[in-house]
Amino acid sequence: MTEKEYRSVAGDNTDKYSFPIISDYTLIGRDLTKEGILRHKAFGYSETRMVPSGSFVISLKRRLPNIRIVVYKQTNE
Repeated sequence: MTEKEYRSVAGDNTDKYSFPIISDYTLIGRDLTKEGILRHKAFGYSETRMVPSGSFVISLKRRLPNIRIVVYKQTNE
């Protein structure tokens, strides 16, 4: 994420971060693999990885016990 992208969403408080912000999902990938919920499937000429959403939420709740996850139901109004 660039500083410009960050400012467009969060405002001017950019002194906490150095830019560009580069995401690294290595640790969560290792945890999901260790828990056995990371799935590998053939996709075209290669392979893709996925995690069932319910299992992922349970995993996150276990790691972050104080997090409150709210699920909104879509209505057809």
